[in-house]
Amino acid sequence: AAFLDKIPSLECLALRANPILKTETDRIKLIGSMKSMRNVECKLRVLDTKIFVSERCNALIKYGGMGHEDTEVFKTALIKELCIPKDVPEDKIKNLDLRNCGISNYDLSPYTDLEVLNFCDNYVRNIYEIAGIFKLAKLKVLDLRGNQLGDVVEVTNAIKKMPELVSIGLEANKLAKNYREKILKQLHQLHERRVAFSAIDDIPITINEVVEAWGKPTKNSTDISVDQFDLKKPEGRLFRVITLRKS
Repeated sequence: AAFLDKIPSLECLALRANPILKTETDRIKLIGSMKSMRNVECKLRVLDTKIFVSERCNALIKYGGMGHEDTEVFKTALIKELCIPKDVPEDKIKNLDLRNCGISNYDLSPYTDLEVLNFCDNYVRNIYEIAGIFKLAKLKVLDLRGNQLGDVVEVTNAIKKMPELVSIGLEANKLAKNYREKILKQLHQLHERRVAFSAIDDIPITINEVVEAWGKPTKNSTDISVDQFDLKKPEGRLFRVITLRKS
């Protein structure tokens, strides 16, 4: 660590298959022991693999002597330095990667043009707690895999509030095992031609899934009739055509 601190220009370091890094603990200890890692502008970003914000903060707490309160301030500054594009105005950013930042919330309200948000491997328990997320009128992809979401109804209601959302990632949360089926069962607008939502966990939603999940659309649907949805009737073919056209 002392040697690496003397190379401020270092951006990437490969040490795999050396005795010094036999375990993940060895990696964390090395990161936390580097004094330069306490500097937000430290250029070292890769130690065999990418050094994530949460990993760096945890290493500094455990081996660098940094207090929890100081770490939260440091984390905020680190996210701004490493994750937010500097060459694009906030309201023009289209893709934001906040993966593995060790956060449960982040104010997204400035990023009004955002289309893709990677919020994987954080501590989100409730989508509604992510400040400004429902103001992102253009959001198409929301990846929340590896968080702490546990309420399927809550997730489904959030999806309904994102009219342009095409895909959501939910794997490795605390949701029920059949969360995919439960979500589809509550999304009765899936038969409508204009609905954008079409994938969960990068897996496309199929016609058969929709049929099995909730059978028939409500009678007050204005897009297609109940008979048109019944695949046992000739009119049911229209549903297949509409769904395929939508996809």
